[in-house]
Amino acid sequence: MKISNELNLKDSTWRADQGGIAKPGFKQALLQASSSSAQPAPAASVSATQQYTVRAGDTMFAIARRALEAKNLDSSDQASSRAAFQLARSNGIANADLIRPGQVISLANVGAGERSVAELRSERSSVTVGRAVVFPAAPPRTSAPAQVAARVLPQAQLQAQSSARQTANPVMEKMLDRAVNMQFIDPAQKDAVRDKIVAISAEYKFKPDDLATVMLMESDGMNPKANNGRCYGVIQFCEGPNKGAASVGYADNPKGILKLGVLDQLDLVKKYFDETGLKKLSPASLDDLYLTVLKPTSRKERDPTANLEIPGYQAAVLYPGNDRNLPITRQSLLAGLQQNARGKLAMDVPRAAAPAKVAAAPTGGMFIKAAYAGSTVVFNDGDGRQSDHEL
Repeated sequence: MKISNELNLKDSTWRADQGGIAKPGFKQALLQASSSSAQPAPAASVSATQQYTVRAGDTMFAIARRALEAKNLDSSDQASSRAAFQLARSNGIANADLIRPGQVISLANVGAGERSVAELRSERSSVTVGRAVVFPAAPPRTSAPAQVAARVLPQAQLQAQSSARQTANPVMEKMLDRAVNMQFIDPAQKDAVRDKIVAISAEYKFKPDDLATVMLMESDGMNPKANNGRCYGVIQFCEGPNKGAASVGYADNPKGILKLGVLDQLDLVKKYFDETGLKKLSPASLDDLYLTVLKPTSRKERDPTANLEIPGYQAAVLYPGNDRNLPITRQSLLAGLQQNARGKLAMDVPRAAAPAKVAAAPTGGMFIKAAYAGSTVVFNDGDGRQSDHEL
């Protein structure tokens, strides 16, 4: 991915000076802030009113999770997502994914309404009865009314919800199932990942299935460890000046992106979409979305059969007729993305119109072969050289 020079990138202080990983001591600082006997911390870090100062590489999701852990509350992905939005609202932050180093965030009300770790452990002993899942009541709280003895969620309701999701976004649902089977995401994360994809799609006005289709091309479908030696993660944030990794705060350590899980990487996807002005294209088509990832400056070319001038070795399916002697066009991008999704998901993805005849390009390329080493995806050219999908 490459950011156009015409775009305004974030201040260099946005770059992660520790490889994008927050510095330790969050829990100790929070405990110190909540203790009346503790020495007050400097205003730049944590204050006596439970305030946290954002550091380079922080995300609201990560801040929320650490705050929940410090309070021994549910810190699952779903709870952390709720807490992140809660923090954004309580601090008057319009976009939970746009925070900057030095920004002070109040943690006073984080986790309100979340269950304790002890309650979660009790619920894990739930048993299946007939066609319903019954959860034994958690131990009653001394400061709250007695808990309901059991909560029952009919299996028929679960099946109806699953069917509705499959109908609305079949490509995304198939990709999520595949990602769980390939251990890209934990089964317990599936709902949270789905919710985040749907939320991002709604904000930037594109289809959830389109983002799923792009990630199937870029990272084999949400593999957070995917890389080609220069680009990393679920949409391949690339290293180098004015490129994807730099735009999301990982200029100094782009490989640090591989240490993040899928949910945190989706937060970076949102930041990248902001940097590349995707909202200006609202609503964004599948080819607009993929050009945002591949080469944002090519989005200005609207002719579906025009040469997008994307050099280098790209996946063969992105060229007209899989012929690298022909230039990549919007039509060939659409056809290639959908062909790739059909192959990986073995499903009927709507096909793009057949590409129109275009003039041959003067450059060719070696065939790209995919090799898998553990859970890392590495793309190699036919002559053994590593290839880049970005510019």
